Amino acid sequence: MEDVRADLLGADYVSLKIDTVNEKVWKMVNRPHPSLKLYKILEGVLEFSKSFRGKIVTETMLVNGIDYRMDSEELGDYLRSFGRLDKVYVSVPTRPPAESWVKPPKEETVNLVYQTLSKKVGEGKIELLVGYEGNMFSFSDNVERSLLSIMAVHPMRRDAVESFLNRTRLSWNLIERLLKEKRMRKLEYDGKEYYMINFSENS
Repeated sequence: MEDVRADLLGADYVSLKIDTVNEKVWKMVNRPHPSLKLYKILEGVLEFSKSFRGKIVTETMLVNGIDYRMDSEELGDYLRSFGRLDKVYVSVPTRPPAESWVKPPKEETVNLVYQTLSKKVGEGKIELLVGYEGNMFSFSDNVERSLLSIMAVHPMRRDAVESFLNRTRLSWNLIERLLKEKRMRKLEYDGKEYYMINFSENS
């Protein structure tokens, strides 16, 4: 709606909920009113993004039972076409949902979407919101908590984890313990090894 876009131009910060650009997935996850058309909403969002001068972010909720391989590619292409985009938040359900079938996806799925969107819009713009609360990115005396906080926002490649451990003068034994306690997951993507929190255990 043109008048809504005009009103929002005066804002400093706008967060847009864009779970998908696929109409079938949109109807399943968002349960829109029958009169709404996804393509019109997406066109309006793009039009707004090219005129807006404040901070603009998007949020995408991932749920179990959806094949995100193609969906994340299409979403990434759409987000890349924004005039300007400050941050892309990727989240999972952390509170009781409206529908009982809604569950968080597997960590492998979250990592796939994160890596796909990173390639499309830039890794520095993607941030995970998966339920773990901690001192994001801060380095404190509690190294374990600091590491898990980082992994709650960004999956870490093995070399990044090794670098972190070197700076804190800790050994790989910490990682092995967190894996054994199921507080962390090891994932494979594009031939590389990644580590992220197991949000089903840390939420």
